Amino acid sequence: MSQEVASTESNVLVKHLQQELRNYKEGEITTRLKQMEVALDAAEIGKQNAEAEAELAKDKAEVLKSEIKGIELMGHSNNDGQTKDPSLNDDIANNDGHQTTDVDWSNSTMFIPSPTWTSSKSTMVDRIACR
Repeated sequence: MSQEVASTESNVLVKHLQQELRNYKEGEITTRLKQMEVALDAAEIGKQNAEAEAELAKDKAEVLKSEIKGIELMGHSNNDGQTKDPSLNDDIANNDGHQTTDVDWSNSTMFIPSPTWTSSKSTMVDRIACR
């Protein structure tokens, strides 16, 4: 009978240890799962930030292209509002010599070249890119 009691106590102890081991493993799994969820959330936020920054950079590039085109048009314009380069006249035709674009200029600054600069396009572009 003492062997039966020892065997029963041993079985109870083994079951208790197995349950603790399961609980421990479940805790580790739960903790690791939470860590992975946090990492996934951080990655998603990082992706959204990168996409937003890329969109802003794209918009800024479009504004800069429009500013460069405006500068080039000012450099090519003669006194009657027509450009020296006939291929550019379509851009300013029927608008009293003023350039029209779909760009919102409210948050940008217009770059006006100094009269002492040369009128070469590369010099203007280099000066704009360096500001």
